Amino acid sequence: MSFLEPFVSLLHHSESNDQYCADEIMIIKDAFELRRARDLRSLVNKYISGLETWTALDFFLALERFTPLMFFHLLPRKGSRNRLRNGLQQSYGDHNRLLALAIDRLASGDLAWFEQRSTGPVANLRQCLQLYSKLNLSRSDQSLIWLAASLHDYGKLANREYGLDAEDGLFLVGRLLEALCDPAEQAIVAFGIRNHDLIEYVLNGETPVQFISQQMLALDGHSTGLAKSMLGIIQLAGAASLGEGRVTERKTEIFCDCLDGSILSDTSLEGRLTRLIRGERRRVTTTERDSAGELISSLPRRESTVLKQFLASVVLRGWSPALTIQDSVEKLLRLAQVWDHEQGGCEFLVIDKTHGKDIARLNLLNGTRVIVMQPE
Repeated sequence: MSFLEPFVSLLHHSESNDQYCADEIMIIKDAFELRRARDLRSLVNKYISGLETWTALDFFLALERFTPLMFFHLLPRKGSRNRLRNGLQQSYGDHNRLLALAIDRLASGDLAWFEQRSTGPVANLRQCLQLYSKLNLSRSDQSLIWLAASLHDYGKLANREYGLDAEDGLFLVGRLLEALCDPAEQAIVAFGIRNHDLIEYVLNGETPVQFISQQMLALDGHSTGLAKSMLGIIQLAGAASLGEGRVTERKTEIFCDCLDGSILSDTSLEGRLTRLIRGERRRVTTTERDSAGELISSLPRRESTVLKQFLASVVLRGWSPALTIQDSVEKLLRLAQVWDHEQGGCEFLVIDKTHGKDIARLNLLNGTRVIVMQPE
């Protein structure tokens, strides 16, 4: 029996919103060929030793052959922006392969290729290529970036709503990473998978900087720098691989800010509050931060305490500011009160306008707890 045969029987779920049961989840988690995983690890070790010449795309195609990554070609990326010039609708498999190719183009400094897939200033693209060339990544570092990029969407196999696939992905890739990496390497790759989208939402305040920086405490000094660069590389290459390419000025800025670490430099609660109530910004000014601090201080003690705890720890998805700062603060306070009522029982709070009136509580595959509710 093929190692993927039990997995094939689950494909009917891709046409429904049904959640998998525990036995089905384990089928997905085990759906790779251990012998070929060990063979791939041996090839990677030869590449690291300088005995093989490989690219990110070579690596991805090898990994795709013996894992459920091949089934991503059956998952269409919806919407007109993901329709290719040839008329075909892009699949997640197409996206994955293009992402690997984009990493190779980044490594080779191919400005013309990125220009064709960008709407941002050429000067920004040139800066990105220059910054990448200065990283001086070792072959070992490159292979870890390739692996995280290859598996960044793996959690979509769990067929969950609300854009929480990266959390499920952490669980689903566990045994595969054990076969391909040592424990320290697994930690870096897992960090890249979990935060490849979350890093973008630091800018609008949805992701608390502390949520990501706390994870980095488990990494050593070199791995910390590599982990930040990994997020920037997946962000930029990922944008280049969407449809015919959607590299915006904002994406190039995220790339640059990941590589120099500045995207995670403002750990203040005031900085996050500013972004949530005033809208997305690359930098929070001292004046804005001070103003946010005054807002927090003006609240009654209990409300202030709950809001600060909420800002420090809870990832928001689906947030949008109200028309006024005061209304935005009140909106946040209501969310914080919901979270507090749950006795801090969630790490993610999802606001979804299609959700029913009752609050839903989810436990994701990696143990992350989620509240889902309607916007008020």
